Parts: sequence; structure tokens; C-alpha cells
Amino acid sequence: MKSNKHFLLIPVYVGTVIFILIINGVFTGEVTSIANLIINLGFLAVMGILLGISLVSFVRLSRCTEELLYQTKQLHKEHKDLDEKELCLDYLKRQDVFKNEELNDAFIKYQLCMKKFYTKRGFKNICDIEDYINEDLIDRIGKNFYNSNIPGTLTGLGILGTFLGLSMGLATFNGRDILAVSDSMGPLLEGMKVAFHTSIYGIFLSIVFSFIYKRVMADAYDAMEQFQKAFCQYAVPACGTEDEDASAMIIYQANIAGVLKEILETLKQEGREQTKAVERIVDRFMDRMTETMGEDFRKLGSNLKTTTDVQNGLTQSNKELLKTVEILVLANHDLQEKMSEIIEKQARISRELVTQKEEVKTLCDEISSEVRGQLYAFDKMRNLYEK
Repeated sequence: MKSNKHFLLIPVYVGTVIFILIINGVFTGEVTSIANLIINLGFLAVMGILLGISLVSFVRLSRCTEELLYQTKQLHKEHKDLDEKELCLDYLKRQDVFKNEELNDAFIKYQLCMKKFYTKRGFKNICDIEDYINEDLIDRIGKNFYNSNIPGTLTGLGILGTFLGLSMGLATFNGRDILAVSDSMGPLLEGMKVAFHTSIYGIFLSIVFSFIYKRVMADAYDAMEQFQKAFCQYAVPACGTEDEDASAMIIYQANIAGVLKEILETLKQEGREQTKAVERIVDRFMDRMTETMGEDFRKLGSNLKTTTDVQNGLTQSNKELLKTVEILVLANHDLQEKMSEIIEKQARISRELVTQKEEVKTLCDEISSEVRGQLYAFDKMRNLYEK
């Protein structure tokens, strides 16, 4: 997707130059004031140089936007064939991912950061792509520090032309008598023409430039955000944090406790069944032996009964062990709740920090804008007083 909005500056500027030449009578051969024409062409030349420098930066930024959109499209395609870890490793091995030098340098720094955290078991930590490819990088590529001052500069040149034209007209104005005033009206009107013409095309070019500049920057920011989201979604591997490790440990302990509980329940049930089976065997054995062998086997029956009592004691011990395991499960549950609270607090603090960061950035932008406005007003007032 190519955006050529910035090329509108060329026909707008050319049209402005042609308009000034027409109203000064260049094409009809009726040039009334060479000084007026020279001043207008001089101001237009200065404005053209400023716009030309901006146009070069817009072309460069437009190519950067196209590269970000292309890489975003590639990420959507490649994630279908590779999982996150494989896609991340593939991007870490790639060279010259971006044609733009500053974009590519930023991505190389990200690759070096990620390689530090890579081990045979995986990534022990991850780097944020937002720390390397962000709005500051886009502003640097698009020369935001320069282009943001162009609208005010164009307007200022128009105002400067206004004062210059008025100065030219008033320099030859003579108000001593009616005849002198009549003779001075021609130069005064010519000077006013310079004043009004420079103000008109200065403000007009400033408005057109501001619209194109904001649109080009908005497209670049949007492409950057799309790339960041796609890269974080498809090419950033999962990495265990301390909170996740703690949660995994709690879940592991809870699973062990659950397994122990199931084993104890099984042992308890089997102990009961074994006790009943032994009691039935003892009763039948005693009856048969009493009938056949008499007193000797009564003693044997007593010993077997003692064995049954021992089995009952073992069952009681299993019950106590079960209670102990239940206490352990409750303790693990309390630990899990506390760890969950800690994780929620950390997440809340993280969100608050992000919000505070955005508020500070917004406040800084507002202060910067207000200071620029005050400096601009001060500069204009100083120029007025100096003149």
C-alpha cells in the first residue's frame, strides 16, 4: 500500500508560483513593479527550499511505512507455517530485515538483546520490540524536529513579507500636501501588494503542509503499531516470569496433594474391605476348626483376631494421615490465594505505571507545545520592537 499524499506539495507549490507570476503580469508582459516581483520570487524560493527538504523526508518516511506494512503482512503469512518459537528464531537469524537503515539498525539491536536471553531450554527472558521500533524512531526517520516547525516558518515568512511590503510603501510615502500624497499612492499600493501576496501564499502553503504532514505521520504511526502487534502476537516466544513460576509451583503442589488424597481414599476403602473379609474368614475358620479340631484351634482363632485388631489400627493410622494431607491441601490453597493476590497487585501496579507514563508524556507534549507557542509569540514581538 503506497501513500503519495506528500507529492501534493509539488503541484500546490507550482500552482502558487504560477499564480504569483500571473498577478504580477509576467505572462502578459505588463510587469508594473520589478521590485515586487523579485521580492515575491525570493520568498517563494525560500519556501520552496524548505518544502523540498520536507518532501525528501516524507518520501523516506513513506518508504519506511511501506516496509513496516510489508513485514506485518509477512508475519501474518509466516505464522501459519511456524510456531512462535520457530518464527522468533527465524527472525533472529535474518539479516537486513528492513531496507531503511535506521529501521534495520533498531531491529539488529533487538536481535542482539534477544540472543542474550536464549538458551538451549528456550528464552529465559524477552525484549520488547516497542523499546526499539517506536514513535521516537518514526519521528527521527521523518525529521519530526524539522517538519513540525515548517508551518510556523511559512506563516512567519508571510508575515515578514507583509511588514517588508508595508515598509517599502511607507518609505516613499509623502503626506505633506495633497499632490505629494497623490504621487505617493502608487508606491504605497505596490508595497501593499507585496504585503498581501506574501501573507496569502505563506498562510496557504502552511495550511496545506500541515494537513499533508499530519496525514503522513499518522500513516507511519499506524503502520508501526500494526507491526508491533503482529510481531508480539506471532514472533515473540512465551517466557516464564517469576509470577508464572510461582503459580506453576502452587499448581504442582496442589496436584500432588490431590494425588495423595486419592491414594489415601483408596487405601482407606481397601482397608475396610480387607478388615471385613478377614473377619468373615476368621468366623468361618473358627466355626470349622471348632467343629473338627476343638480347643487348639480356638487359640489360633484368637491370634487371627489379634491380627484383625492390628489391621484396624492400621486403618486408624491411615485416617490420621488423611487428615494431615487435608491440612496440607488447605495450607497450599491459602498459599495459592496469597500468591494470586500478589500477582494481581503486580499487574495493577504495572497498569498504573503505564497510565502514568502516558499522562507524563501527554503533559510533556502540552508543555512543549505551549513553550513553542510562547517562544514564537516572543520572537514576533521582538522583531516588531526591533523594527
